[in-house]
Amino acid sequence: MAQGLRGTSPGLVHQVLIYPLTDARVGRTPSYAEFSEGHLMTRRHIEYFLKAYAVALRAAGVPAEYRCFAGQVHPFVLLAGLIDAAHDARRLMGERLREAFGG
Repeated sequence: MAQGLRGTSPGLVHQVLIYPLTDARVGRTPSYAEFSEGHLMTRRHIEYFLKAYAVALRAAGVPAEYRCFAGQVHPFVLLAGLIDAAHDARRLMGERLREAFGG
């Protein structure tokens, strides 16, 4: 999406990537088929790749912020009524969106 909007007006102003998916073909590529069973990514691996993604964005001149909410389940942001950290995450997203859109 972001690359498709490059050079357009008004262009992309801001993105909030909660679970940053970088390939919309999830489950439909040969590598997903080959490694879908019996291979586990550890938390360390996942954090490494998420941080590397933020670093790559910054290297490309894109402002990026990586924030980890340690100890949370994958969909915790959806559980704001049950998990305090979800309120913190939503508040952070709201603040960043407000800043991006001049509010």
